[in-house]
Amino acid sequence: MSGGSGGLVKTKQGLVRGARERAVYAWKGIPYALPPIGKYRFKPPHPPEPWDGIRDAARYGAVPCQSDGYLISQFGEKSYVMSEDCLNLNIWSPAADGGKRPVLVWFYGGSYVSGTANAPLYNGASFAERGDLVFVGVNYRLGILGFLHLGEIAGEEYAASGNNGLLDQIAALEWIRDNIEAFGGDPDRVTIFGESAGAASVATLMAMPKARGLFHRGIMQSGSHKKIIDVETAAERARWALRQLNIPEKEWERLLLVEAERLVELTAAAARQQVEFIPLVDGVSLPEHPLTAYGKGAARDIPVMMGTTLDEMRLMYVYDPHWADFPDDEAALEWFDRRFGPFPDEIKQYYVHLDMPGEPFAHKLIAMLNYKSFELPMQQIARRQLAHGAPVWLYRFDWRGTGMNGLLGACHASELPYVFNNLDAPRARILCGDRMDGELALRMHRAWIAFARSGDPNTPDLPHWPPYDLQTRARMIFDTNSEVRNDPYKEERLLWEAHDGMD
Repeated sequence: MSGGSGGLVKTKQGLVRGARERAVYAWKGIPYALPPIGKYRFKPPHPPEPWDGIRDAARYGAVPCQSDGYLISQFGEKSYVMSEDCLNLNIWSPAADGGKRPVLVWFYGGSYVSGTANAPLYNGASFAERGDLVFVGVNYRLGILGFLHLGEIAGEEYAASGNNGLLDQIAALEWIRDNIEAFGGDPDRVTIFGESAGAASVATLMAMPKARGLFHRGIMQSGSHKKIIDVETAAERARWALRQLNIPEKEWERLLLVEAERLVELTAAAARQQVEFIPLVDGVSLPEHPLTAYGKGAARDIPVMMGTTLDEMRLMYVYDPHWADFPDDEAALEWFDRRFGPFPDEIKQYYVHLDMPGEPFAHKLIAMLNYKSFELPMQQIARRQLAHGAPVWLYRFDWRGTGMNGLLGACHASELPYVFNNLDAPRARILCGDRMDGELALRMHRAWIAFARSGDPNTPDLPHWPPYDLQTRARMIFDTNSEVRNDPYKEERLLWEAHDGMD
C-alpha cells in the first residue's frame, strides 16, 4: 500500500481522492466498516468492502443518527446528512508521503447520544498544519443504535451489542493501523483523545483487550470511567426499550425493522427519564470494570493526560430557564442532594459556605457536582496509573468567556475551541461568547501536539509542566496567564477523602 500524488491515496479497500484544505490535505467520509444496517444493525462492525475506481473523499459522510438540536448548534444550520450508514472517518495530513508522522485520533462527546466528527469545531487542519501530524476524526454509533444490550434477549450473537459504539471505535483504530501509513502517518505512534463521552471512550478503550496495541497514548478531557453500567442494568434498559416499542421479547427481531428515526426519538425519551444507553461491563468486549483493569496494570504502558474545566456542570444547567428557580437556598440544597447525592453533611456545608460573591447560590452546589462528577473519577484513574509507573499529566481549564452573559464560565466543553485552535466555529461562540484568547488557544494546541508527538505536553511557551504525582499533585492551569499549581483542590480533596470519596 502506498501514498498517492497530492490527494490520491491507495488504501486496502481502494483509491480515495481528497482535497487541499488550507496548507494540508483532507480526506473525508472514508468508510472503515460496513454500513450497520439491516441484518447488521446491533451487530459489531464488519470490515468494509473494497471498491473499484477512485472514491471521492472531498466531502463529509453521514453523521450518526441523533436528535437535530445538537447538530444545529455545531453546524449553525442543517447542512449535514444523517444516516445509520455512518461508520466513516475524516483525515487531515500535511502529505500522503509515507512520512511516519504521529497520529492523533479524536472521539467526540455528547453523552453517547449526540455528536459527530464532522462538526466544524473538530476540523483537524490546524493540528496537521501546525503539528506536522496526521489527525483522524471518527464517527461512531450513538444512543440505542450504538449501545442497546441485547445479549440477555437475543443470545450470544449479540453479547457485545451494548458496546457497539466502542467496537466501532476499535474498528476505526484497526483501519488506521492498516492504512494510515499511506496518509503519512505512523501506526506505531497513535494517540487517542476525546472530551466528555469521548474521554469516557478513551478510558474504556484502555481496558478493552481488543484495543490493546492499537494506540499508545491517551488524552481524557472532562470524562472518565463513570459512564459504565452492569449487565443487569443494561438488560433491563433493553427490556424497557422493547416495552416502549410494544415489541414482545420473543419477537425482538422486529427491532431490525423499526425506523431509525423512531429509535432516535426513543433515545431522547429515555434520556428525559434518566435512562441512559451507555457502555457496560459485558464480560465479552469489556471483561471487567476499567478501574479494576487499571488496578491490575492493564494500561501501565500508556502515558495519559487528563483534565477538567473549572465550571464543568454549568453547561448542564444554565440553558434551562428554570435552573435557579428554587424558593430558597435550602430547597436548592435538598433538590441537589436528592437528585445527585446523598452528600455527607460536612461536604454540603463546605460548599454552602464557599465565598462566591456575585454568583447565584446554585453555583455553589454545581461546584460540589463538579468535584464529584469530574475531579474524583480523574483522581481514581491517576492513582491506579501511578501505582504502575505510568506517566500522568493533569490540567484544568480556568479561562472564563462571556457565554450566556458569563453564566457559563469555564463550562464543560469550553476548552474545545482552544484545544483545536478553532475559535471561529459556531459552537465556539455559543460556549465562549465573543471574547476569545488566541494566544491561549495556541499554547493549548501546541501542548496537545507535543503530547501526541512525544508523550510529554511540555512546550517552550508554557511554564514547565511536571508529571503528576501524589506528593506535589502538580497541575497545569490554563488561563490567560497559565501556571502550574500544586494540589489546587487540597481542601476539597482532603474532605472527600475523609468521606471515602476516592474509591
